[in-house]
Amino acid sequence: MRTKFPLLSLKLIACSLLFSLNAGPLLAQTGAPAQLSRPIVQKDYDELRHEAGRTKPEEVPVLQQRAEAGDLRSQLMLGMLYQLGCGVIKPDASLELAWYHKAADQGSSMAENQIGTYFDLREGHDQAEGLKWYRKAADRGDAAAQNNVAIMYAEGLGVKADLAEAAAWYRKAVENGAYRDLSDLLLLYDSGKALPEKSLEENKKKGLRLIQSLADQGIAEAQYALADVYKRGGLGLPRDHSQMISWLRKSAEKNPEAEIALGEDYIEGDGVHRDRGEAINWYRRAAEHGNGHGQFNLGIHYEYGVGVHKDMGEAVQLVKAAAEQGYARARHHLGEMYEEGRGVQKDKIAAIMWFILAEDTGGPDFKREFHPNVVSFHRRISEKDLQEAQRRADEWREQHACR
Repeated sequence: MRTKFPLLSLKLIACSLLFSLNAGPLLAQTGAPAQLSRPIVQKDYDELRHEAGRTKPEEVPVLQQRAEAGDLRSQLMLGMLYQLGCGVIKPDASLELAWYHKAADQGSSMAENQIGTYFDLREGHDQAEGLKWYRKAADRGDAAAQNNVAIMYAEGLGVKADLAEAAAWYRKAVENGAYRDLSDLLLLYDSGKALPEKSLEENKKKGLRLIQSLADQGIAEAQYALADVYKRGGLGLPRDHSQMISWLRKSAEKNPEAEIALGEDYIEGDGVHRDRGEAINWYRRAAEHGNGHGQFNLGIHYEYGVGVHKDMGEAVQLVKAAAEQGYARARHHLGEMYEEGRGVQKDKIAAIMWFILAEDTGGPDFKREFHPNVVSFHRRISEKDLQEAQRRADEWREQHACR
């Protein structure tokens, strides 16, 4: 089923997201049951997290007063601040949960979803309790929470695995505008597990109708997923790289991931002629759109002078930008750059810090991986160095959690 690296599930991402004071109609969830003006989707969590990151320390006392007086927005903000710190206050799990509960009592699906992540992902997991809270939010039409419920059923987390139930929740999320996990849903159709009462052929037809309809509506994520279907010959379609490229180009008008895929196709000559320069153009477009994968790929080209003039300053800048966005390969590579002094001054502690941060997002255990350089610190890390690097990593997480 799902690969946790390099892509993270919505429930993993949601663990570090929440609200702002200026959320407008999204936060008009007062009373219970509360009805939303529209479904909550992942983009809302992302935007509100960034807004929360702009909170100033001197605003916290006023926020506290409003929250204590019952203001839902302030309760949600305090829950997020105590969850992540955001470089504003010290995280406190008990206060985080307390404020989320107060907001949930007022019918906030996003607070319920965050309580779900608390139980699902924290040390000493209680995933059954997490699922209960995800379901509360999902039943209110929160598309991010619906995706979380789908993942729990797909992977058997806190509940017996049930792929048909997972597919049903993925469909609800899609109906409410959450398209990130479309490929997971399509794989369930492709294997005949989305609708177990139907034949494999009928499953494939249903899946194809769904993705074709969404792609025809101009939904970039669906166009990207349809391109993948043509690439692998899924849902009863023959492999067709011409159609793959056509749908990727349509998706690339709005979707940086499609830009990266096109770049890789030009590198490999998959459906197009090999053209390193054209690949770099697509990577550059993705990088300019703020995509970490695109920034990393472009940075590597500058580091080694492949298709562009070698520029270590540009390489470091791009790799660091990707690392700061949480792209695991970039974080690990940046650690190697600090370790070996490539484009930056050698800095053992900085290197270890980035290796630690890479592990956060699915990177390898740097203490165990083989390294060809026998004088590398990989084989002789002092406890003092490790503790200092961990301290810096913790500080970095707090400062960047809400950006």
